[in-house]
Amino acid sequence: RLAYWLAALRVVAEHPWVGSGAGSCWWLVSDNGLHHVQPHNALIQFLLSWGIVPTASLIVLLGWATWRVHRIARAVPAIVPLVMMLDALLAMSMVDGMLYFARFLMLVSALYAICLASARVIPGERT
Repeated sequence: RLAYWLAALRVVAEHPWVGSGAGSCWWLVSDNGLHHVQPHNALIQFLLSWGIVPTASLIVLLGWATWRVHRIARAVPAIVPLVMMLDALLAMSMVDGMLYFARFLMLVSALYAICLASARVIPGERT
């Protein structure tokens, strides 16, 4: 994977600000003739597809949402398993396609939604 990531980062360097487009990994990144639909690393995938500016925006949004669900989990212990599942999927996204394929994106989105909605059971808490 390291060789593939380096090949993808070379493409990112050619299109740093706005990326090379969704799915571009398939036709622009090659490692000894091997092509993959995504680079098996969410950060590289975002940079490759969208570039620095949108990726930075997404990292801020994901960072805020992840911090928020952890804060909510401290007050609502019932969602701790959901937060653990979310954390596991986010960690896996750094070595697999968790944030590329729809079935995983739907699961990650649902976990964020359930956890963020759980803040409503905390007295005086606003989401």
